[in-house]
Amino acid sequence: MSNLSIEKRLEQLTLAIEKLVSVPPIPAIPAVPAIPAVPAIPAIPAIVPDHSDHDLLLRIDTKVERVIHDVAQLNDNYSGRIEALEHNKLSDEDYKSGHIDHESRLRAVEKFQDNMIGRLGVLAAGISLLVAGIVNWIVRKFGI
Repeated sequence: MSNLSIEKRLEQLTLAIEKLVSVPPIPAIPAVPAIPAVPAIPAIPAIVPDHSDHDLLLRIDTKVERVIHDVAQLNDNYSGRIEALEHNKLSDEDYKSGHIDHESRLRAVEKFQDNMIGRLGVLAAGISLLVAGIVNWIVRKFGI
């Protein structure tokens, strides 16, 4: 009986889907033509002599001259620095010879340190044995 009810439901579902598919689509609404844009009316400047514009231009001109002067000073300063760096730079040969000299000096220092570590180790062992002997002698002599 459950199989029969499932089959009925499937048939009803199939019929409902067929009805939905068979419905004609709604026709599209025609588009309304666009209204052309109205160009903006340009503002007409007043033709009245005004000295504030001239004063403003003079102030801007003096500020621009200051900026140009400051940029020229910066440029001169950087030029001097670059010339000093180029004058004091090392050539490749000088750098390599200095590097090789540096390495040889470091090797000598490292060799000295290695020798001193061994010598100081032997010295520390000798001092430890001497102190242990003295403590042993004191313990035997005084019976502490």
